[in-house]
Amino acid sequence: MDCDQRLFYLMNETVVLRDAVTKLHSDIMGLAGIFIELLRHVQESTWVWLLTTSQERVLQKVQTYFFRVMALSVDQHPCMKALVRDVLLVGIEAWKELQVDLLALQWHSFAFSFYRDPAFQGSAGTVEESFVAGTYWLTKLQDWMHNYTRQVYEALLTLEGEVSSMTAGPIRLHHQDEHGSFVTYEFMRRKVFKQWAIDKGLLRGLLRHEEPLAIGDFGAGGGHYSQWLNETGLLEAFAFDGTHQAAELTDGLVQEVRILCLEVGEHVPKPFAPTLLANLKRHATKGLVMSWSDDWEGIGHVNCLSREDFVAFVQDSTGFRLDATATELVRQACEIDYIARTLAVFRAPDAGP
Repeated sequence: MDCDQRLFYLMNETVVLRDAVTKLHSDIMGLAGIFIELLRHVQESTWVWLLTTSQERVLQKVQTYFFRVMALSVDQHPCMKALVRDVLLVGIEAWKELQVDLLALQWHSFAFSFYRDPAFQGSAGTVEESFVAGTYWLTKLQDWMHNYTRQVYEALLTLEGEVSSMTAGPIRLHHQDEHGSFVTYEFMRRKVFKQWAIDKGLLRGLLRHEEPLAIGDFGAGGGHYSQWLNETGLLEAFAFDGTHQAAELTDGLVQEVRILCLEVGEHVPKPFAPTLLANLKRHATKGLVMSWSDDWEGIGHVNCLSREDFVAFVQDSTGFRLDATATELVRQACEIDYIARTLAVFRAPDAGP
């Protein structure tokens, strides 16, 4: 199949799955009322087999769909235009959450012999409530499927008629763009699979040894450092990142700006490194807390510096001076070794001790 045929196949498979999920949901809901009335008068368990068999069937259908879509992507990746890949990735993220919810229902069944919505906190419910919780998961699945199908259709409709849809060019498979920012897919991967690193020991060390100030986290990724600091209530922290759609992907937690500092510098190509330091100097009034990897084997590392070169580069570019005492105190508190190895605390010339 050429690219257009593959995209048509994707749309067709999506609609087939949507219709199958809708029919299954309709069948179950049609029987649900009968079972609930029955459960009010007698204790019987055929509803359990109805529910678990239905969930097994729908899991197989959705998993088969995503395996087929994966085959399309791996076989001819350039055919999967960015607009379509965005929809697929968001859909997979939502499907992951639905599977987590189903596992929570199963956990309750193993532990307490009843189904319960994972968000509910309380004692064991009635058999009726257990049945409703299980069918509600199928309703959430159907709602997601209808929304996902609409998004796939809208993406393909946007691509229709574009010359580029017939001759898709190569797709960037790197983790970051030419300016050093993560591409959307790498950002989403770290978000979905919880791959953002956070050194809480470093943050505790800062709070323990430094006067609480407002902090700006440049190259913040998912914004976890700022989120953790804000949750302490001791200071106000702001997160900024250059990744496209950073604000959207973090529900506003991270602001998207064209500035690029923990583990950031090594991702910034050498020609742009002076701009990074200039931006930091313009926004920092008291000091900087930075690390700059010297590990060329790291993902997306294009501009590694030894610790000595890193310190000299920052001092020459900003006029800030290394605070050796503060650096050692904070480094001792670090929990991630590769951050501790190159971490440095710099102070503005007029900031005082």
